[in-house]
Amino acid sequence: MKIIPFIILLCLTVSLSAQKRDKDDKLYLYDNKWTAAKTDNAVYLVAERKLNDTILNRMVYHYTGPLIRVETYKNEKADTPHGYLAFFGDDGKIDSSGYAFNGKKDSTWLFYDDTLAVVLKKEYNKGQLLRTTDVLAERKKDTSTGLLPGDKEADFKGGSKSWIRYLQKAVDFPERAVKLGIGGTVKVLFIVDTEGRILHPRILKSLEYTLDKEALRLIADAPRWIPAEQNGRKVKAFRIQPIHFSL
Repeated sequence: MKIIPFIILLCLTVSLSAQKRDKDDKLYLYDNKWTAAKTDNAVYLVAERKLNDTILNRMVYHYTGPLIRVETYKNEKADTPHGYLAFFGDDGKIDSSGYAFNGKKDSTWLFYDDTLAVVLKKEYNKGQLLRTTDVLAERKKDTSTGLLPGDKEADFKGGSKSWIRYLQKAVDFPERAVKLGIGGTVKVLFIVDTEGRILHPRILKSLEYTLDKEALRLIADAPRWIPAEQNGRKVKAFRIQPIHFSL
């Protein structure tokens, strides 16, 4: 049997109630013409942070709504896309995501449908399209029946109940979202690596800047998981966690 490099598992939605939290990003407000604005006429919010000495990350939001796009740049001038990029629909659901290298599409780009399922995959090498895969068609051809005996999904120590308890105990409901009266579900994709570490949490379904940020923090700060296993080997596993924020 061919080793599959990951297992996808959709977790139960976790409902979290209001507390308080905020941390610093550099925040910029813009009006509908993308001119610097104040809160009374702001239409867009941009959250900016440096990932290291050179790489700059920007998350572009509707001022009181979901993500529009995620941008990563090679330097503070923000003139060369370099790193993770993602684009979202008006409903906050991810439309496509991938990577850039020195301003050119690179590595894997994924395209999603309204259910957040990947339906198309494109592979690039520094701007050159290498191949396109119809994931939906491939999925229909797949005759596998799931896990084989001895295979294990990635799991939190203590199981799903312990995972839910961690999320509920660790949450701080953002003050901004409380003031705006915004609640709902954020969906986060993350990787559990072969050591049980959580890597690369990403927003799949966005609500609002501070709620998204808190959902990402909850996942990133979580204790280690028990890695997935296939054919007796530990493998990376992709997980999707819906987190429901209830005012």
